[in-house]
This record gives sequence, C-alpha cells and structure tokens, in this order.
Amino acid sequence: MSDRETIDCYNARAAEYTALELPDSEIRSMAAFVDGLPPGAHILDLGCGPGLHGAAFLSQGFEVSGLDASVAFVTAATERGLSARLGSFFELDDYAAYDGVWASFSLLHASRAEFPDVLARAVRALRPDGRLYISMKLGTEDFRDAMGRLYGFHTVEELHKALGDVGMKVIWQETGRERGFAGTIDPVAMMVAIHE
Repeated sequence: MSDRETIDCYNARAAEYTALELPDSEIRSMAAFVDGLPPGAHILDLGCGPGLHGAAFLSQGFEVSGLDASVAFVTAATERGLSARLGSFFELDDYAAYDGVWASFSLLHASRAEFPDVLARAVRALRPDGRLYISMKLGTEDFRDAMGRLYGFHTVEELHKALGDVGMKVIWQETGRERGFAGTIDPVAMMVAIHE
C-alpha cells in the first residue's frame, strides 16, 4: 500500500492487530495455500501486517519473508520471527524468488486502477511452479472506510479475469461474509491460483 492515511491507521492501531487471532476461514485458506508447496518452501507474506500468518507458516517449517508499508507492523512481524522489510507492494520488484506469495486482505488497499500492477508484481515474484493466495473484499468501486483506509473493491468475476490476465488460474476458492476490523460485515473472496 502507499496511501498515507491507510498506513497511518495501521501504525496507530498496530497493537490491536497484533492481538488478533486467525479466524477459521483463514485457517482453511492457509491449508489450501500450502497444499502442494514443497517442504521448507519460501513464502512471501505480502502486506504481512504484524506477522500473524507468517508466524503460522514458520511453525510449519516454511521460510517466510514479509513486506509491509507500516513500520509498526514490520517491527511486530520481525518480533514474531519473520524476515520482514519495510516497503510497499507497489515497489515489489523480486523476480521468481518465492514458492508462494500470500496476500491476505492486503492487495485490496490498491485502488482499482492500481490493482493490475500490484497483482502483476506479485506474480512476477513467483517461481514458475509457485502458488499465489489473495483475499479481497468484494464490490465495484474504490472506497474509504470509517477508519480512513482506502480499498479497491472487485467482483469475483473481475478477480478471475485479472488473474487470467497475468497467466494465473484459480484452483481453490471460498466466498462468504467476514466481520472486518472496522466492525462491518462484508462480502469476501479467498483464492489460491497457480500458473496456467
């Protein structure tokens, strides 16, 4: 993310995010994502937040790198054992470096216009047999929530098309409704994709 208001929100509320636990839907998502990854695979937690998912992957024997635009989140993720660095997914320029890229409710902070670029960057960072996970809130517009965070919403069909445009196909998907940190219950989609 590069939206200053969004980053400031996460820096200010990092302790609250750090205290969160993984919901069942994300536990299922993680299982679908790692299914097929080689033992010890290198995962990029893209928009790693405080490292909640990354720490869980570490506990399963995976190598995990993190990238986040929030200083407070990078600090928290590092304390959980991730090799985390400060940066925006707009700046991701790794090439064929990871067996998996995990982007849990992070790429949704790119506007609709910016999304194709950040998605392409995530895919370029994958090795040829790599796996990509994205989870997104669903909708048809750019939106700023009550906490000041910027979102780019997409439909399920738009996400499938965007993934196809960068040579990926969805092999696992779950949709539903989730309560977000702002308290709203929103439609969401979670997807694992591989190179076509």
